[in-house]
Amino acid sequence: MTKRVAKKTGRPTVMTDRVLDLLRQAYLWGATNAEACAYAEISARSLYEYLEKNPEFSQKIEEWKTNPLLRAKKKVVEDIDKDVKNAQWYLERKQKDEFSTKVENDIRVKELPKPILGGETVVEVIEDKDV
Repeated sequence: MTKRVAKKTGRPTVMTDRVLDLLRQAYLWGATNAEACAYAEISARSLYEYLEKNPEFSQKIEEWKTNPLLRAKKKVVEDIDKDVKNAQWYLERKQKDEFSTKVENDIRVKELPKPILGGETVVEVIEDKDV
């Protein structure tokens, strides 16, 4: 007695090994989902359908997306001793209170209740000048 092998029917998947590798490359460069799909020449729908069937791939994408950020941080920290401007830039962003060259205004707008008998809504602007 011979075994019958079921044939696959329907369209072949666009998510080939080549496409998955192109997606990986794009994510390692810091691409968004839309950019990675464009690079791999697939639709976003194809990606999301694949992610529904393969949730572990979503975790890989998140790992790949953090790669450029980690490499950039590593480069900045490694080059601090070599470049004064790089060290200054790092401090301006990491310790804004002490090293930032920008003045940030904390402006809050408080809307008062509307008058019952009509009239205009009064808006009070409070500026914090202790920055």
